[in-house]
Amino acid sequence: MNKSAVRVDFEWRAFSTEKEELEKKNRLKSQLEEEEAEERMLLKEIVSNEGGNEEYEIENGGDSEDDEHDEKSVL
Repeated sequence: MNKSAVRVDFEWRAFSTEKEELEKKNRLKSQLEEEEAEERMLLKEIVSNEGGNEEYEIENGGDSEDDEHDEKSVL
């Protein structure tokens, strides 16, 4: 608490500079995109190895609930 008459502005930061923070965010985003691509490839491989009569379409992207439900049912 600031009980003085002088206004004090401060921020808690995980990184010392904004540039450092953006670099970390970009690295994490790239890592996440790679993991998602690997998961999509795995799902496609599972579906193709399944050899069932039904065709499954796994899109590259899209966050609809139907897509997520379909992917879960495949697993």
